[in-house]
Amino acid sequence: MGHNARSTRSLFGGYSYGSVLELAMGARNTMAGIEVQTDDVLWRNKKKDTYPGSIIDVEIPKLEQVASKAYKHCRNILEEFKQCCPNSDIQYQYGYPYVGNDTRHHEDALKLAKESDVTIVTVGGKYGWGTSCSTGEGIDSSSINLPQCQEEFLMKLGESDIPFIVVHLDGRPISSDAADKYASAIIEAWNPGEFGSQAIVETILGTNNPSGKLPVSVAYSSAQAPLYYNHSQGSSYHVQTGSPFTRYIDLPHTPRYYFGYGLSYTTFDYHNLQTEKSKIKPFEKFHISFEVENSGDTAGVEIAQIYVCDKVASLVRPAQELVGFCRIPLEARQKKKVDFYIDPSQLAFLDEDLKWKIEAGEFDVMIGSSSEDIRLKTNVYILEDGYTQSKNREYYASYKISE
Repeated sequence: MGHNARSTRSLFGGYSYGSVLELAMGARNTMAGIEVQTDDVLWRNKKKDTYPGSIIDVEIPKLEQVASKAYKHCRNILEEFKQCCPNSDIQYQYGYPYVGNDTRHHEDALKLAKESDVTIVTVGGKYGWGTSCSTGEGIDSSSINLPQCQEEFLMKLGESDIPFIVVHLDGRPISSDAADKYASAIIEAWNPGEFGSQAIVETILGTNNPSGKLPVSVAYSSAQAPLYYNHSQGSSYHVQTGSPFTRYIDLPHTPRYYFGYGLSYTTFDYHNLQTEKSKIKPFEKFHISFEVENSGDTAGVEIAQIYVCDKVASLVRPAQELVGFCRIPLEARQKKKVDFYIDPSQLAFLDEDLKWKIEAGEFDVMIGSSSEDIRLKTNVYILEDGYTQSKNREYYASYKISE
């Protein structure tokens, strides 16, 4: 379902060749040796139609044809499914565009969904530069949520008890009440590029076990902005005030999806946290180790994340900071040991004299599968203050993985 399912261009973002291709088509007669026909020249000069409920221009008529010719090895998602599933009946319905409030094609798409074993719904916008794009440089929106035409369709699927999988393509993360409530799964594909369709389809079919983690915190609404995991202690979704409310009156304080979050077709357990020394000097690395076990029946990759919190400091410090992470490939039921070596200069901050200070005190060290899903926790104490320079600071903890 959806415009993006049979669009090559939707796989590409701004500053990519696909986006440049589209922009150039609207400016000159040829692009990459491809002639733009007379009707397209006339289209450039006429008043553009816009998608209903938006100010976004309807695309250049031959855009997909030109994009496909420029990327001959690149299949859209619909084509990739047909290639990978030759014995299945893969059908398509347009359903809705990538912007606006046009719901005229919902009923045809719902009818097909009711007749199908699996429904895969592509949603999201179009990332680029031009006036036919809904996300990108110079293209602003007051909402971070799906357009009305897409959100309503997901709601109709859910209320009809039709199971569906969401694939989201865009330059920003998905934030959808309907997808959150009803979707069996969500693939955050961003703008995956020329082999994006292959990656998406192989993930849905189970050929690939996903291991990606969110590099951002995803809000419910733009009204929550700014929202990020390493906010100052006592602020944002860790605010502690005398108010009787622990949330907005119409939204949670917390993110919809937390920084570092991501699912897999298997499960991972964390065990046996050990700290070599709990008390260290300001220029002495501290060493922690733990074990990660694939407790499921499918091979997968876990991304273990290490966060640190300075519990009491002379200046307000973040509630948590990512200081290291590593990818751990594991066969079913396999266990591996992970050793992390953290330099205290990673915990330094600019003090009142604008000097990089490694401050004495107690630090929480937290190991988890996301910034919210902390599995193991310990403490380390820096015994005395120390000062370093920016050029000498470490920014990423080193690690070793062993059987």
